[in-house]
Formats: sequence, structure tokens, C-alpha cells
Amino acid sequence: MTDKDDDAFEKWLAFVNDTVMRELRYFTLDADHNLVPCHDILEWGRFLESDDRIVAGAGNDDLFVSTVFLGIDHGFGGPPLLFETMVFRDGHGTDDYTERYSSWKAAEAGHKRICAKVFKRAGVK
Repeated sequence: MTDKDDDAFEKWLAFVNDTVMRELRYFTLDADHNLVPCHDILEWGRFLESDDRIVAGAGNDDLFVSTVFLGIDHGFGGPPLLFETMVFRDGHGTDDYTERYSSWKAAEAGHKRICAKVFKRAGVK
């Protein structure tokens, strides 16, 4: 990579951090699972690669419920929605049981509720 390439990357990174990251409301989590606004795309990306974003997961190869921190607000003008529970059947997500939440605590409660519902329906203990 040349100095010119380095300069171009740094300019792009500054643009992303100063505009895109602020407009789309990106977040990470602190050690207590509180939301932390993030304005650095590299820091945000590193956080999302960690297991610190996994709220819970339960099931087997046929039926799996996953709840994770998304890192970007999916509320689009409403309350921030940064956590999501999805049900996977045979390795595929379904729209039947996708829910989003504003906090880690709400995501934990939602995960437990959805697990109880779908596992009971499927006869899984």
C-alpha cells in the first residue's frame, strides 16, 4: 500500500466515523451490558466479532433460538432496538419468531419467553 493509499483510507475512515457512524446510531456494550454509543467503525467491528454480543442461545440442529446484540439501532425513529431473538429451523431463520428489544434485560426475558413457546410447540424439553 502506498502513502497515497494510506491517506485515502484515513480520509475514508474519518468520513465514516464523522458522518455514517453518528447518523445510524451504532453502539457497543460495557461490562454491565449498558449501551455505549460508538463513533469508530473499527472499534465497533471488533466488538461485534466478540462473544460479548451473544445474549443467549438454546436448542439443537433442528430448532435453535438465538438472541444477540445487533450493534446498530433498528428502531428507525422509534425507541432504539439493538437486540434480536430469532428462531432457526433446520439452519434457516424464520419470520415467525423474530423480536427486537431495547435492553439486554429485555432481550434475556424475550429469549426465555420465546424458547418456552417454540420448544413447547415442537415438543422439545
